[in-house]
Amino acid sequence: CRYCERELILIIRFRVKQCFKMSVNMDDGNDRVSSSASSPIPPEPFEPKAVVNFSDDISKDGDTVYFTILVKKNNQEGESSDEGHSIKRQYEDFEWLEHCLTTSNNVSGVIIPPLPLKPATDPSGTEARSRKQLGASTPGMIGDEFYKTSVQLEKYLNLLLSHEIFGNDQQLMDFLWKNEAPPRAKLKKGILSRLNESMESRKSTHPDCDEFFQKERVWVASYLNAIKETSDKFNTIIFTYQRVCNQLAHLATAFSLCIGSSDPSNIIYNKLNIRYSECIDSYRKGLEKYYLGQESTLGLHLDLYRCYIESESQMLLRRTCLLIDYENANRNMDRAKPTKKELAEKYKHEAEQAYEECSDVARREIKKFQRLRTKEFKDALVAYASSQLTAAQGTRSLLIQSLDKFKQFSIAI
Repeated sequence: CRYCERELILIIRFRVKQCFKMSVNMDDGNDRVSSSASSPIPPEPFEPKAVVNFSDDISKDGDTVYFTILVKKNNQEGESSDEGHSIKRQYEDFEWLEHCLTTSNNVSGVIIPPLPLKPATDPSGTEARSRKQLGASTPGMIGDEFYKTSVQLEKYLNLLLSHEIFGNDQQLMDFLWKNEAPPRAKLKKGILSRLNESMESRKSTHPDCDEFFQKERVWVASYLNAIKETSDKFNTIIFTYQRVCNQLAHLATAFSLCIGSSDPSNIIYNKLNIRYSECIDSYRKGLEKYYLGQESTLGLHLDLYRCYIESESQMLLRRTCLLIDYENANRNMDRAKPTKKELAEKYKHEAEQAYEECSDVARREIKKFQRLRTKEFKDALVAYASSQLTAAQGTRSLLIQSLDKFKQFSIAI
């Protein structure tokens, strides 16, 4: 209903303002807190070696979906060359790429770009998604939405390419420039890895000795809840528009059904109903553009940074675990017997080095991430407002055309 929709919009506006305010405060905080890292001089801006674009050529073979990627190399000035090539990759190739990049590099202090969720390719997954978006009582099914996954994967690859660690990894270059996808193994999490993750997550409440990271942990915990709620409410509005469009399509079809009779009044009735059907269908098309614009701008941004903030939270947890190891190594060295003093010193030095390296990388990553997030949040809001204005103008034009047709409709008495 309109009241519920109005309430959802008010909640989203409040959350967006809150998120934006938290973003500005976070940027100010990053500028105020001085860096205690051993590498205070920031590295030069990293220029991506290539740029990727996903084409509309998406094919499906059984339960496997293939995406076509257009790859172009960047020259020394950071501009993409005209020469390039296209490759085809499936979702499992991206999973294997993420596994290779995160296991072959030291990512303890890195905010890893999040890999999008796997799209539903089987009938049961499509049915579950349709029920979630259209409602459990709706008999219809939503078609494949692989274009959304295509946009998300394109963003994912470009984030990897623009990262100073992953962008220099040869495995990423092989993934993009070799026609055949690299051979992969099936990834599967065992019970021991899940148990280890559960044990590590308990360390997240350990107090931090660095004010910068302690403030960041508090901010991440608060912002993560805010952006999760905003994303969920925003998706609820999009799903509501989808349901309304679905009902409007049924209503337009019902009006287009003609009464099989040659009676003059029935003929007029059929013509009038057809005009109503065209008007309702025009309004439906306008609403579709309206929610598709929402989904492709602010919706995708909220989904991306919801996962991105979770990735930052995981990075902060990894650093906290290294901090705990460093503190334990210090205590063990103080209590070590003379015969084991040298070994304890060695462990303490290794723990200190791992912790310091992680802190150096994490500090740079956080500042870079916050600048990027604030910029893209502003860009997403501008694109969202622009898409809504364009959709509203298009809907207005369609309704004016339908109204003119009604005015031209004459009934002979």
